[in-house]
Amino acid sequence: MSSFLPAFERAGEMIEFIARLLRGRRRRHREPPDIEDDAADDAEDQDIDPDYASSSSSSTSISSSSSSTSWDTSTPQAPPQIYPTRPTMPYRTRAVKLLTLPSLRTLSRPQNSPSIPRPPPPSSDIHITSLPPELQVLILRHLSFADIQRLRHTSRFYRSLITKSLLKDIYGPTLDAVLLSHCHICHAHDPSRAAFLYADITDPRYPFCSTCVACAAARDELVAGRRVSMGNFRSAWVCRWCGYPVLSSPAWHQPHFHRRCYSWYGSTLLMYLLLGWVQFCVVVTGAALCFRYFKGERMVLVPCIISFVLAFWPLIVINVRSPVVDKTYTWSALLEAILLGLWIPPTYAIASVAADSTGAVPNSTIATLAFCALNLGFRLLNTLGNIILITNPPLWRRKKPNLSPPTRLLNSVVAFLVFWTYPRAVEQFHHPTDPRGTTHAELGH
Repeated sequence: MSSFLPAFERAGEMIEFIARLLRGRRRRHREPPDIEDDAADDAEDQDIDPDYASSSSSSTSISSSSSSTSWDTSTPQAPPQIYPTRPTMPYRTRAVKLLTLPSLRTLSRPQNSPSIPRPPPPSSDIHITSLPPELQVLILRHLSFADIQRLRHTSRFYRSLITKSLLKDIYGPTLDAVLLSHCHICHAHDPSRAAFLYADITDPRYPFCSTCVACAAARDELVAGRRVSMGNFRSAWVCRWCGYPVLSSPAWHQPHFHRRCYSWYGSTLLMYLLLGWVQFCVVVTGAALCFRYFKGERMVLVPCIISFVLAFWPLIVINVRSPVVDKTYTWSALLEAILLGLWIPPTYAIASVAADSTGAVPNSTIATLAFCALNLGFRLLNTLGNIILITNPPLWRRKKPNLSPPTRLLNSVVAFLVFWTYPRAVEQFHHPTDPRGTTHAELGH
């Protein structure tokens, strides 16, 4: 620290010298020159006695004035101005003074002086696009590829700035790997490409043609029950329940299902079995009540007997049907429509009897009417479900991302009707051994 003390002392002396110069120049600009003050300043600059400097300057000026030419008295003239003579200043001091005066003159002016140009006010038109291209490239080097692509889609300026050659300058030889590891739709990043579909080298957009699983499902590029090739050169089955590739945790002996999806499928089959027995019990109970309390009503008795006999045929068709290939939904829909029509006359006749009764309606009539209404509801759901099954609906679309609320509700209703009618149809849709299920092109082998 002691080594810096001489430098600090010299700096203080220089600042003090500059302050004296500024005071002297302001005094000379605003007031008449004072010989004694100037001599004192010069003497102080040269480290001499101020009294000696003033006396020498005065004697010099008087001697010079006495030796001057005599004046012409014919014409009045202004008295001669007496200019003080300054002692000789060393060369180094004059050089410092000359070098520092212009900058000091500028700094000594007041801030409100009109001669000093002020900085322009900030303009509202200044934008990030007004930066030079070199700075733009420096900014882009700090962004990820996904952010660069999103920035490229914001304006025409960045669309023209961010070109393939610029990306090559930024990423170098790793550009192809970077492009293959990003989805060209949502710009999702996966370095392993395990969740990306295989990028076909014949694609015009190659290498920026990879598609993630979510975008492929949203664009209906995945078909349940089909095998697809992934970006890591592995193949996977598309789940029949959710419509996403089974990349990990497949069900036991069921490669077409995720483990969790297969548990949901098993629960649906159990509920279908229980509801089937409930429907059968409702048919038998309703027919027995009609035969017991409305035996004299022909409009009630005959349809109930026929519907009781035909109620076994849908069960026979379901049990005979192959769970993989056979699709006898047309016959099932026809039988369910006949049963629906047979339960309409008894329901109408019993409702008319209950409406025409003057006193309290008997409990037997109410129970019979309730079971007839239940049979109508069950047969209506079965008919609608079989009609939907004839169209071979893609049930996995209910799991698609970014669906609108009406579309999601419609897909849920269709899935409910299918699961109510025959949930094992999930295993039949687009099965590899079914020639009628090959309506979509294979995405991979």
